[in-house]
Amino acid sequence: MSDPHEDRLREEMERMSRAVRPTARAAGTVHAGVRRSRRRRTAGAVVGTAGLVAAVAVAGSALAGSGAGGDRRTTEPDVAASSPSSSPSSSPSAVAGAGCSTEVAAPRRSTTLADLAEQQRVVRRLLEMSSVQVRHAAPTPLGVVALVVDDGGDLDHFADPEVVERLRTAGAAHVYEWDPAAAGTGVDADGQVRQVLQWLLGPALADVRRATRDLPGDAGPVVAPEVGAVVVRWKRPAPPQVQALAGVRPDGVEVLVEEVAHSRDDIRQAQRRLEVVLVERGLREDWSSASPCGDGSGLVVGMVPPIADRAALEADLTDALGLPVTVVPEQRPVPLVG
Repeated sequence: MSDPHEDRLREEMERMSRAVRPTARAAGTVHAGVRRSRRRRTAGAVVGTAGLVAAVAVAGSALAGSGAGGDRRTTEPDVAASSPSSSPSSSPSAVAGAGCSTEVAAPRRSTTLADLAEQQRVVRRLLEMSSVQVRHAAPTPLGVVALVVDDGGDLDHFADPEVVERLRTAGAAHVYEWDPAAAGTGVDADGQVRQVLQWLLGPALADVRRATRDLPGDAGPVVAPEVGAVVVRWKRPAPPQVQALAGVRPDGVEVLVEEVAHSRDDIRQAQRRLEVVLVERGLREDWSSASPCGDGSGLVVGMVPPIADRAALEADLTDALGLPVTVVPEQRPVPLVG
């Protein structure tokens, strides 16, 4: 029979996993509660705790038949438009000719760590510890991330509180469990560290969304693990309420405000208008995809080659949609069968 106390704790952990992973300290508290509950139970009744593997805002923003585009730094996936095909396919060219790129540009911040030498010393210290098996450790913009081997047989990504405290004393900023199965899904050691950084950026991302929810001009926040930041992209000029979000938070995450030419609403309206325009031009069947430019400057439209006069089509669509359009050659997606 299950323990009601542990069931409630497990439900709470699952609820958090559907949103954003909690901080290591909060996670350790929940994890310790589960373990205390287990010790109160009889030896034969062991129930596994659900693992938390919640990524933060990393779905692609390629739209209108282009399927999942983007990968490293991506905007929220709710910029939607009607589509020639609902089947997945590759996004338009990452660099759309002489126009814009569909990739979200990295923040204008140096990725060189000011305290790299000190973090490297911490990493060496952690890897030499005999009392805790540190499987991997790495310097990051948010301090040293240490991944420890789970010795309890209940991998849930939360390191034991006593292990966390021991490694923090040795200089680690963030401690989580090593996932031995990650390699089978193509995630290497550095990939696990990047996942931790995305978790750590989650609270800042949630706060940004909450603070800007009812303000017009949102162009989509971006998580940038490589610099430990959340970028708030806003149609220029960004209002004072948005500008006030910029700065370094108590948790070490930096919030950057970047002004762009067009909001997500602008892009949505252009995408809705695009299909009507292409039907009017007799080009609807040659349309493959439509994706926002990564820098918010306009729209990338994929058209089946050959394109008779790409420059003329770009000028025509730019005039009709009211924002810059870059046309790229792209085959239509192949519908999935079954």
